Amino acid sequence: MKPPVKGLRALALAPLLAVLALLVGFAPALVASTAHAAPVAASDDALVAKFREMQAATGQYILDNYEPSGLGLEWKALGLARNNTPGAEEWLSTYYENLVDDVVAKDGKLGAATEFERVILAVTAIGEDPSDVGGHNLLEGLADLDTMRLPNQRIFGLLALDSNNYEIPVVEGVVNPTTRQALVDLTLAAEINGGGWAFFGSTPDPDMTGMTMQALAPYKDQPAVAAALERGVTVLANIQKDSGAFASFGESVESTVQAIAALTPLGIDPATDPRFVKSGGSAAAAVTNFYIDGGGFWYNQPSTNRNSMSTEQGFYGIADYLRLVDGRNSLYDMTDVGEVPPTTPTPTPAKVAGTVKVEVKKAQVKRGKKAVFKVKVTAAGVKPTGNVRVVFAGRKVTARLNANGATKVKVKVTKAVKPGKKAVKVKYLGDAQVKKAVTKTKKVVKVKK
Repeated sequence: MKPPVKGLRALALAPLLAVLALLVGFAPALVASTAHAAPVAASDDALVAKFREMQAATGQYILDNYEPSGLGLEWKALGLARNNTPGAEEWLSTYYENLVDDVVAKDGKLGAATEFERVILAVTAIGEDPSDVGGHNLLEGLADLDTMRLPNQRIFGLLALDSNNYEIPVVEGVVNPTTRQALVDLTLAAEINGGGWAFFGSTPDPDMTGMTMQALAPYKDQPAVAAALERGVTVLANIQKDSGAFASFGESVESTVQAIAALTPLGIDPATDPRFVKSGGSAAAAVTNFYIDGGGFWYNQPSTNRNSMSTEQGFYGIADYLRLVDGRNSLYDMTDVGEVPPTTPTPTPAKVAGTVKVEVKKAQVKRGKKAVFKVKVTAAGVKPTGNVRVVFAGRKVTARLNANGATKVKVKVTKAVKPGKKAVKVKYLGDAQVKKAVTKTKKVVKVKK
């Protein structure tokens, strides 16, 4: 789903979203806890293999294209952690160091409850303690129920608190202290007549219904919760599109992932459960329709352009589905953080070496104009995909390779650049099949006044 409030963008930007799940004994696939009890053997082997391919490539894409700059990268950090992405340790460590600096700079005052919730989830996912981030107890940001007046604040408040069974701190001066039961009751009260939840109006929305169910799943032993979750599963089955995907402001990987993540903690396989297999395919298979080779996901229209929010939600959706398949804890049940994950049954194939060649279109460029470089990446037996990064005259420009492994990159030369010959450096960022590669020319482009 996209604007006005898209998936978890509301949690990153401002208030308005929701939560999770179903009734003990409602269906044979339903389990009694939010942790996945055992591997789901029924899932299609080819689909699972595709998910593992998407998992590896998207994780590498995020590592290659996003600097771990701190506050604001929470969903990408959570995705890397919950997917157990190989090689992500340094990225996550740097992210946390920068996050601590950001929290300290803000004196622990992050803003709305959703800000605290998002950071608590990320910090928990990477194995750190949200009660001591640079000396600040971020759980205190959820201690006042009056700061959680909007549905998404209550939903993600439950998800954050339950992610590692955190106690709600007592904060001096709070008149209306938060309790889990209060959050549950307020969330139940927001249910639409007939079942499901919405951002506004009386028509169930897959994002809001899915996220609400995600948050309510740990409380399904309560009869009122169980009944609401039963209705929620029925609603999701009824509003699923023929393609297998879900739509809120158009079919999207975001809406599809939110629905899937409402089912998996209940042991419902979104690839095989007949309620979620439509004429065009299953809910799980629909995720692959939004995938871009080399890692990442598009939004709204089929494209080779990756959408950041689609990519991060698709990525943690991959983690959630594969955790069901592997019999591991669901996405937001982070009591397993630190456990050694099982070895995946399909090892990632060895990457081949890539070669980068760069051609300068013009040997001279005036300040204020653009230097143009033609870049070509080759590799034995495969066509390289993904991005290249060109560094010239103090600027970095990232561009995507076309189907032939080539691209044209334009770099604007600022007027602050000193005249003279300049070198150009081109780095290929790699993909699921081809290793990273770098080439650096001698001083080949002359910058003129």
